Amino acid sequence: KYMLAQESSKKHRFLHEEALACELAANFHEKAGNVKFVAELIDRAVCCYQTWGAEGKVESLLIDDESYDGPNFGLETKR
Repeated sequence: KYMLAQESSKKHRFLHEEALACELAANFHEKAGNVKFVAELIDRAVCCYQTWGAEGKVESLLIDDESYDGPNFGLETKR
């Protein structure tokens, strides 16, 4: 369902909805132990929130995730 929400939000250019869907999906995958997807989802959420202008939310995400080292745009992550 998270993927469907992300795809629909992206298709209709609802950046805030796409960011939220990515953030929630990252949280879900982290709790489920699927760390493979977490970095990519957090990257996308941060990029969407930044584009949308939600700098406070970006700061909050970065503080909550101390291991986050910035968007990698599809490159290998440290996670």
